[in-house]
Amino acid sequence: MENRSKYITPVFSVHNRVLMKNRFRLLLAFFICIVCSANKKTNTQPTGADNIAYGWAKIALEATANDTERFKPRPTVTSRMLALVWTAVFDAWSRYDAKARPVYLKDVARVPGEARTVKNKEIAISYAAYRTMRTYFFSDSILLRNKMKGFGFDPDNVSLDPATPEGIGNLAGHAMEGIARQPEAGGRIGTNMIIAAALIEGFTFFALVICLQLVGKIPGAGQ
Repeated sequence: MENRSKYITPVFSVHNRVLMKNRFRLLLAFFICIVCSANKKTNTQPTGADNIAYGWAKIALEATANDTERFKPRPTVTSRMLALVWTAVFDAWSRYDAKARPVYLKDVARVPGEARTVKNKEIAISYAAYRTMRTYFFSDSILLRNKMKGFGFDPDNVSLDPATPEGIGNLAGHAMEGIARQPEAGGRIGTNMIIAAALIEGFTFFALVICLQLVGKIPGAGQ
């Protein structure tokens, strides 16, 4: 009998990559919603393609696709790398929010209210994303460098001054690199990924429930 496992594995891998990308997009949308809603009273937030977090998400997906083509990592490896990148981004952004607490970034004070501008947040999360992605998507270092320049940022700025958004972003990236290199951090990172996956699944479920409820309430929707 012909061995069919060689046909099943590629299909399973493609399915997992598609599923992972869809979940990543949902998580990113949730992150952007939090950022926008937390600051809508004090700043006008860019949306869609004008939102720099959206821009970095597209870059992350491009780097992920390139990495998959070159090295064919397991889906869990790719998920871990994306989790590390976006945890660093969140940690950098948290220093510009009134309530958010960083996951791994330590000893960096919350910036004062007058410094919580959209521009400073964009700078901080860009350096956090860039530094972390340079580590985990090292084969795309030229691509990432050009993307930083395209956003108008200096990829050679390695400041660790917590009084500047560049410094906060770089510190968030370095903190994530340090955590990821510690074997004992695997459990904490894994727990965060499980929580994120559970949230994504939960949001999907509740969205489905709401849609089903709307079908019964909107005239003609159920016809």
